[in-house]
Amino acid sequence: MNIIYRNSGVEACLTTDHPASSYNQPVLVAGDKAFGPRDRLPSGMPAAHLVRLWQARGRAPGGKWGPHTPEAEHLAAAFVSMAEQAGAVPAGAEQADVGPTEPTGPTGSEATQA
Repeated sequence: MNIIYRNSGVEACLTTDHPASSYNQPVLVAGDKAFGPRDRLPSGMPAAHLVRLWQARGRAPGGKWGPHTPEAEHLAAAFVSMAEQAGAVPAGAEQADVGPTEPTGPTGSEATQA
C-alpha cells in the first residue's frame, strides 16, 4: 500500500491490493473502508480531491502527506483519471479547499412550501 495521507486517527493509502479494487483499478483505503474516486470521505471531501491535493503537494487538511513514490504517483494518476472521466473532479480542483458539503437551499417538505 502507498500511504498518501495520515493524521492522528487514520492513514489513507492507494492500492490495487484490496477486495474493492477491480480490474486493477486503485482504491483509497482509509481505516477499514475503501473509497472509489467519486466517494466522499467521512470529512465530506471527495476521495479524488484528497488525492489531487496530494498530487499537487497542496495543504494537507489536518494531517501530513505521505511520500511521492513512483508507484504512488502512478496509482494517484489512475485514481484521479477515473474521477475525471466520470466528471466528478473538475480540472483545477487541487487548488480548491473542499470541506463538508451543506445544502444551501430548502430541502424536502421545506422545498414544497417555499
